Amino acid sequence: MSAVNYPNIPRTPVGAIHESPVAPSPGKRGTPQDSHLPGTAICRRPSHLPHQALIVLILFLLLALLPSCAPKPAPVTPDISSYWTTFVRHQNAIDPLNDFSIRTSINYRSTTSKHRVIMRLFGSLDYPIRMDLEAGIGRTISMWREDADIWQAYFPEEKRMYTAGEAKNGVRSLGFPSPFDLRELALVLQGKLAPLLPEHPAREELQETGSKIFFARPDRIAWLLVDPQGRPLELQGAEGWRVDFDYRDASPYSQKISMVMDETTSAVIRIKSIGPGTFTTDLAMELPEDTEIIDIDALPSVRTSQANETHDVRTQHPDQ
Repeated sequence: MSAVNYPNIPRTPVGAIHESPVAPSPGKRGTPQDSHLPGTAICRRPSHLPHQALIVLILFLLLALLPSCAPKPAPVTPDISSYWTTFVRHQNAIDPLNDFSIRTSINYRSTTSKHRVIMRLFGSLDYPIRMDLEAGIGRTISMWREDADIWQAYFPEEKRMYTAGEAKNGVRSLGFPSPFDLRELALVLQGKLAPLLPEHPAREELQETGSKIFFARPDRIAWLLVDPQGRPLELQGAEGWRVDFDYRDASPYSQKISMVMDETTSAVIRIKSIGPGTFTTDLAMELPEDTEIIDIDALPSVRTSQANETHDVRTQHPDQ
């Protein structure tokens, strides 16, 4: 005979403790008897709590303990490295004009002056590049020219041409501590920053507005702040200068660029137009015969100064 099952009482679950076979009491009629076959047992009704209710209670207790015993999920941390990947993708999508003509306004401020000029930057990324600064209609303040070998700045009112082997030295020596030469400026105004940066960042730090990407020293760029769309928001130089980029709505290109060159000098550039350039002979500067040419690299004040020190050689010239 097989084990007897009472109505509405489930079989003993797997892993539960089985009761030992109990012989029926003699003289009690209707009591099922053990068949004494190996492996068989009689399931007996508990004396104080139904078997089904006990199982329900145990399951309830286990469910109540699960929230406190289960491991808590780790907080979700944004994938900061995705900002650099997005920035690289954004930069790869920008194809700057090789032959360009850019027109902007510049509000320049220093401890000694404050003025607004119109800048026309034109030429080829393969060189040469020209920059003309105008204070008003028909009044040219200066004309700059840069190629792979020499940097030049001509001031018509002085009838002087300043030259330097490197644009950075020439610009600083005129009292304009710009962090970019003319070619780099043309790239920045067209939204192309990748050529100025190392190939890989050193580390990244999540910010409220995006991710701050740091670069290893002694590189000229200290860090770059990019937004989730991959657009550059701030560019910090290792020497302390900073460039901020402002965007109009969701445009991928910045319409206003603010530059802080040092503690006393700043400039705000507003882009008026960017278009292809068609040039013939205007990339060469035709100078009057009586133009005085001054080699900035040969001046004692420049040779003995530090590399990042700003001078205005125009005020130091004996004939000025």
